[in-house]
Amino acid sequence: MENNLFNQSINYNLKKDGIMSDAVAHNDSSCQFNKKLLPLSYGLSLKDLELCNLKLDNQRNYLSNRFYTSFTGEIKSFLDLSYSANFGKKYYAELVNRCNVISSLQFDYDLMPVFLTITLNGCFRNALKGDFTSFKPFDRKYLDYSLNYKININEAFTIKDLIKLLNYQWNLFIMRIHRKYKGLKKLYIRCFEPHKKDGVPHIHALIYIPKYAFNYTFEIYKKIFYAPQNLKQGNKLTKEQVLNGEINGFQWSLNNPTGYVMKYIYKTFINFNDRYDLDFLSAWYVKHKVRRFLTSKTPVPLWIYRKINFFKKDFYNLFDFINNDDCVCEWSFDKQYFCFMNDKETIEYDNCKLIYKFMGRIVYQYEKEKHPKLYKRYKKISFKKRENTGILSVMRNNKHPLSDYALMKLIQSDDFKYCGIDGKILYHVNLAIERGLIDAKKIKINDIDDLEDYLIEKGYKYVF
Repeated sequence: MENNLFNQSINYNLKKDGIMSDAVAHNDSSCQFNKKLLPLSYGLSLKDLELCNLKLDNQRNYLSNRFYTSFTGEIKSFLDLSYSANFGKKYYAELVNRCNVISSLQFDYDLMPVFLTITLNGCFRNALKGDFTSFKPFDRKYLDYSLNYKININEAFTIKDLIKLLNYQWNLFIMRIHRKYKGLKKLYIRCFEPHKKDGVPHIHALIYIPKYAFNYTFEIYKKIFYAPQNLKQGNKLTKEQVLNGEINGFQWSLNNPTGYVMKYIYKTFINFNDRYDLDFLSAWYVKHKVRRFLTSKTPVPLWIYRKINFFKKDFYNLFDFINNDDCVCEWSFDKQYFCFMNDKETIEYDNCKLIYKFMGRIVYQYEKEKHPKLYKRYKKISFKKRENTGILSVMRNNKHPLSDYALMKLIQSDDFKYCGIDGKILYHVNLAIERGLIDAKKIKINDIDDLEDYLIEKGYKYVF
């Protein structure tokens, strides 16, 4: 029988009004189905599935009814521009290209592949019901402040909390490798996959690291991702892998590691030849706003490739400019400018104007049409510059102070993490210390160096 990676276990037919109909019988080719249980739903209800499909239909209709004229004179809809995994095949084609590029770069950098499976400990499944009795001190060691706070007030975790926890632990894992080996080159591909019954997430990742960093990476993996499922040697391992000392979550002798991680990514996509509505698996990513696919940074930014992919189909072609010392390579995202130049080709983008020359002859040239802004520009309201004491006095006189939970949620937010170091950060960090939410000494108002060291130590302003 032909193996179709897009084969889905449950099919739902969408009515004209956007409401879902009855489920079709479960496919025999799906994995681990217990006939005594309801169809596998990844922790979602039928109402969740209907709302996700309704949301998807509204987005599709909006994009389909908005049009633009391309630089070639063609009239296209906004849906043709979409790189969403839920609307078209463009994102899938780009994903395959990016995976092939990362797989090729491992040979340029002389890296070795390691396939990782990262599963949370069993106590976190109980935390979804608000049961924290099975938590041990070690289970709380790698939690961020907001999750520790939820445990203290006996508030149940959500799926988003577990996704956030996995991202937090992954960043900690990568950061420790970088601290040990300065200037280390590494590449990775990772994706989330939900448990078939309750939707608890886990990670499948393929990381490329230098051989000299292998032993340390293995030890750090076992410390941070300590769940027994990750560390044991299961039946899926071959005899050779068992003799090598490989474990379920850390395998380095796979024949086709890229294909191994890609099969988990393929499952999350919709087969547009058969259907346009979401099944339970795809709806899980939409409901919880989970990215299907994440990678490390590449030498050439992705935004450059997306502007020239209509004539440079392969992302890897841009790395020929990087590897050649005689080529000119420069770019700036803030200025929306880039230039790649060698003896034969010239690719230049500046001020919304793209020119591609081959052997001195212009092959492609277009300029984005600029429309006048139809909205009013309002002045941004801001406080006058004052001393730090003035800023603190304004904040302390607030009639509606933040609750403990709102305060820790603000400190953990991405906007707070990557904003500049000023009195606002200082005030909120000290406020959390005063309330006993952060175990640290208060930071002096004028000692910005101490504040910067504290933020770096806690992982703030550190982007991978």
